[in-house]
Amino acid sequence: MDEHNPVLQPIAAWLHLGGFGYTILRASALAALCFVVIAAFEHRSGASLSRYASRHFAVDLLYRLVIILYMAALWNPLVAALRTAYPSLNLGLLNRAPMWVAVPVSWLVFDFIGYWTHRMQHSRWLWRFHRVHHSQEQMTFATGFRGHPFDQWFALSIGLVPVLLLGSPAATWVPYTLALALLEPRTTPPCPGASGRCARSSSLRCST
Repeated sequence: MDEHNPVLQPIAAWLHLGGFGYTILRASALAALCFVVIAAFEHRSGASLSRYASRHFAVDLLYRLVIILYMAALWNPLVAALRTAYPSLNLGLLNRAPMWVAVPVSWLVFDFIGYWTHRMQHSRWLWRFHRVHHSQEQMTFATGFRGHPFDQWFALSIGLVPVLLLGSPAATWVPYTLALALLEPRTTPPCPGASGRCARSSSLRCST
């Protein structure tokens, strides 16, 4: 459990949550934060919030729930076991770096990894799984939550060793996650398929 989180830790203790429950609480809190921030921006810009009452949005949230349960039940124990078996990988270099170093290095490294991972997901072999991510027709910030479990596992696996080596302080990944949630509905339209030509900055964009 993350004992350095001054907000979630007391809530988890009050609810008597173990590691599994805390993972669900943390992921749910991040999704709720994304919703509040982005809905506020959209409301301020005059955009309609009616799509958040649609079944499209509900399905995306269900995908998110599946991934949260998968992370809590399978992925996090696997990472913990890997850290125990190979302690030399668990360096956490950015955890000890000043924020002016940790933030840009983290964003550059993981966006670079994400770019090439996403290109691989559009290959002939992986597209059959990744196309679930592009099946949404009504975009919201939760569109990025939609994904096949194998597709999610593949993407997480690519970044596992860099995460262990560099660490992932919340001050670096929370703003990055919010930025992706804000940008992805505007930069990830439904793709034409594995043969589509793709370009990506923070999120992958497709063109024919």
